[in-house]
Amino acid sequence: MVSGRMMMIRACPSLSIAAVMKDPYFNAGSRARHLTVLSSFSVLLQTSGKRTSKSLRLAGNREGSSQMRPEDSRGEATIPRYARVNINAYYSSNLGRHVFGAAALAFGLITLAWHDYNGWHLPRYIVYPAAAAEIFGGAAIQFRRTAKTGAVVLGAVYLVFALLCVPQIFAKPQIYNSWGNFFEQFSLVTGAAIVYARSSSPWSRETLNRIGRILLGICAASFTLEQAIYLGATANLVPKWLPPTQMFWAVTTTVLFALAAVALLTNRMALLATRLLTMMLVIFGLLVWVLLILSDPHNHTNWSETAETFAIAGAAWILADLLGEYRLNDHRPR
Repeated sequence: MVSGRMMMIRACPSLSIAAVMKDPYFNAGSRARHLTVLSSFSVLLQTSGKRTSKSLRLAGNREGSSQMRPEDSRGEATIPRYARVNINAYYSSNLGRHVFGAAALAFGLITLAWHDYNGWHLPRYIVYPAAAAEIFGGAAIQFRRTAKTGAVVLGAVYLVFALLCVPQIFAKPQIYNSWGNFFEQFSLVTGAAIVYARSSSPWSRETLNRIGRILLGICAASFTLEQAIYLGATANLVPKWLPPTQMFWAVTTTVLFALAAVALLTNRMALLATRLLTMMLVIFGLLVWVLLILSDPHNHTNWSETAETFAIAGAAWILADLLGEYRLNDHRPR
């Protein structure tokens, strides 16, 4: 016999579902997300006992319906097709967005303190608006309700700095450093754009994934060329105590950048490649730039390069979160 307490517990999800359907506080999007969790929880409770009482399930289209209908002919408790989503997708990761925002906020403080952005000495009438925009955008992107606004602000700032590299590219196209600076800033634009589009976009999730992969893949290809061209300078950044040699790690990371670019551009193991790319950038920031800050905290380059490295890692992490969420939804029960 099912105890009265258990029957009350099992009735709670159904009561909550009815409340969500009737409560005008919920819009269509939030109502669907809440129904996903409540309906799945109801199924778990109803199938856990030895005797399953006659169950009800939601009916209606994506806009929702207050009508209820009983279990299917096999006696199994079911939920609407639109509600059959992997619950893990509801709790999709946003760690990339938080890392990206924290790095942007740090970038703004560094710009404000040194009146310099990534090695560019800026006049005050540019320093203060740029620093304020990075600080505001980095803080706003941390919260779900203001993430879109923060993404727009940061995307605009990084796009301006990316465009500032274009005259240098045209002046001396044979010097790849200007190209490298452009794609470093453009990778940050890509991260901000994904955050914005992930919140509200007319494109399908598949289209958004494709655009994000291609843009970040191009940036990863640029990172490969930049390290290959300046391999000696890259090797000098590797800590000498790290075995086997500095050049070994410079060549290894260059090859890994190339593999990540190929994986993203060809959509072969793209999620794994993006996660490994993120991990490599985070490790690079910790083992190289953080240690340089500790050894020379008064050097502006060490601070700005640290913030930029973690910002690029955040952009890669944002894409990894997007691809991971898409895979969860793509494998949801049909």
